[in-house]
Amino acid sequence: MRNEAYKTPGESLAEGLVDVAIGYHPFGAEGEAPQGSIEFDLMEEPLVLWCKKEHPLARKEQLLPEDLKGVPIMCSMELAHPLAPAITKMCAQRGFKPRFYRFNPTSQASFFFDAPAECVYVFTPELRNDERIRLRDDMVLRHFDDKTFAVRCCVAVRNVETNEALSQFRAFLADDENR
Repeated sequence: MRNEAYKTPGESLAEGLVDVAIGYHPFGAEGEAPQGSIEFDLMEEPLVLWCKKEHPLARKEQLLPEDLKGVPIMCSMELAHPLAPAITKMCAQRGFKPRFYRFNPTSQASFFFDAPAECVYVFTPELRNDERIRLRDDMVLRHFDDKTFAVRCCVAVRNVETNEALSQFRAFLADDENR
């Protein structure tokens, strides 16, 4: 298991540093699996916004992706931040470039506590149950009304010609109960 801080999952896969990579792509977009590899969709997930209760976006009745225009989105400086490329593509499809507030984390926990008040977080809903999020009563979680502001979690596997476990892995991913 590797988390390449300065490489995207696709780069790590293409360079042979890993045999399996997990990444996010915008909903409806083609994946970017390197040549000689195969990509499987694992799940589709909408994105949610998490911000201070006092933030203007926390008070909006209908939250749209376009509301992120000019708003700093909390993002690690590491290239491997899983959602940054997908968010960038989805915003570009809507005619604007996202503004990321990038920082160099000293720990994973600092990601949840070091953001200036004007920043928002954008992530997938499974993080809602993370204690660092659930216990923050000064923050609010909001859903986007645009159902296409979503990502696909994709699994890419290299050496498809010689990987003996690939057929079993493919069957595992095809079974919804395993996801």
